Parts: sequence; structure tokens; C-alpha cells
Amino acid sequence: MKKTLMVFTMVGAVMINSLHAENEHSQIITQLASQNANTRKIAESEALALGPDILPVLRGSQSTEAEAIVVSYDSLIASSDKKASMAALEFFAQRGASRFLSQSLKDIQNADVKLAAVRRIREMGSTRVTGDLATLVDTLAAEDVYRSGSEAATLHALYMEELTGLITSILGENVPANQPLEKKVQTVLDKARTVKPQAAADKEK
Repeated sequence: MKKTLMVFTMVGAVMINSLHAENEHSQIITQLASQNANTRKIAESEALALGPDILPVLRGSQSTEAEAIVVSYDSLIASSDKKASMAALEFFAQRGASRFLSQSLKDIQNADVKLAAVRRIREMGSTRVTGDLATLVDTLAAEDVYRSGSEAATLHALYMEELTGLITSILGENVPANQPLEKKVQTVLDKARTVKPQAAADKEK
């Protein structure tokens, strides 16, 4: 009986969270359609703070702000037009949309853009991007440490160095700079896994 009650409670919590997200998204879409420029600006900031999860809803919106976010995201992760990807990167970076950038790292196809993206996240400051720690750690864990090809390998190594540096700055930990990259990545992942979620939240405050 207790187990059944627990299952229903968990299902209920998931449904409540889902409904809350839907209501939040609907409110943002409504505000983006407002005739008031300030209201639209606030809604744009709220949409950017949610990260790529808001994209399916934004794609159905007719507002200029929503379209700009969608187009910028699509350009960011594309590999065919580096100039457009870099412009999209600046769109999110200038608006402090760290969640969009952090959650896009795995999907960005151009190596130069990927490196530039993690550097722009670092420039925002470790305190500001603490909430992206779990995403950044998952991204690091999913990456191959080394790549073949001289230019590709060099860019990827620089990217991995920047990403490990970003994560260690958020953790407030020091990792010996002279460690081989593979060892450094493993050290950072080991340290990240010992950090409790509450500790990261406290650091963000």
C-alpha cells in the first residue's frame, strides 16, 4: 500500500511540474505577443533563462523576439555558416544566456564556434554560471579527450582545456596545470561528482 501511494505521489509531482512548465511557457508566449516593448523584453529574458527546452514553444510563436531566439539557436549549432554561427553565439552571450550556450555545446558542429562558446561562458564568471554545472560536467564526460587530425586535435584540446578550466572555477578547485589532458579531465570529473547539489546552489547565492 505504501509503495503504491509513493508511486502515485511521484506521478502526481511529475504532472504538477509538467503543468507548471506549460503554464510558465504559455505566459511567456503571451507576453512575447504583447504590444508593450518592455513586457516583450522581460519575456525574452525569461525565455533565454529557460534554455533550449523552450524552443518547441517558441517555434510556434509569431513574435520577433521568439523568432530571433529560434533562428540564433539553429545558426549556433549549424556547421555550414561559421559567420552566422559566431553571430548567433554573440546573440546569446550578450544576453547572458548561459543555459542556452551550455546546453548547446554538445550540438555545436563547428570546432571554432564550440571553442568560442565555452570561452564566452567562462567570461560570464563562475558565480553566474553555477547553475549550469551539471550540464557542463555531463558535456565533459561525453567528450572524447583526443581527436585525430592536427588542426581538429589542436582545437579540440583547447576546447577541453577551457571546459575543464570553467568547471574547476565553478567548483572552486585547483587542478595542476601540468597534468596530461586525459588525467586532468578525469580529475575534474572525479571532483565534480563529489559536489553535492546543495553546495552548488549555495555557491550560486
